[in-house]
Amino acid sequence: MMLGCEKTRIRLDDWLDGALEAEALAEVSDHLAFCDECRDRFQRALALQDDLARLGSIADRVAVEDRASRPRTIWRLTRFAAAAAVVLMVGAGYLMTRPVRTGVAPGGREPIAAGDVRDSELIPLGDLMVRRLKSDRVRLIGADDCVAVDVRSSNPKVHIVWLYGQCLNQPASAPPAEPEMPEPRDTRRL
Repeated sequence: MMLGCEKTRIRLDDWLDGALEAEALAEVSDHLAFCDECRDRFQRALALQDDLARLGSIADRVAVEDRASRPRTIWRLTRFAAAAAVVLMVGAGYLMTRPVRTGVAPGGREPIAAGDVRDSELIPLGDLMVRRLKSDRVRLIGADDCVAVDVRSSNPKVHIVWLYGQCLNQPASAPPAEPEMPEPRDTRRL
């Protein structure tokens, strides 16, 4: 081994990394031209560097293929969570916009509801006549077993009324007749 071999071997790694300056590169190149042992070492280092580069590209390709073939559990969980959130929001929206169901007091015509009930004018509803009780309830005239709930619509031209109970089998269109009072008779004898 020559005296310059030690110095050249130290600089071979810098040359392979591309970090060797021009003057030092010329010295190493001159030494490799006449020293077989250093030239063989340099050739093996070059071959190793090429093998490592190829191995790196193969490893990258295998990693990409492995990721592509692996089930995407994170995305599946995300999709499931999003679907569950949509179902919960739709269910909550349904429950929040559902009309309040009112009942009919036994033997009476007024709905069971909190607050005062005031009658208003008669409103025709198909074959039925109704009175508005509050903003969301109406009373059906002559339909004791029926409760109607007014449902708000975003379209002012659409009026929706949900009917509960036996509403359509009732005599319709006219309010119940007032009981007839007997005509006063002349009970005097002539």
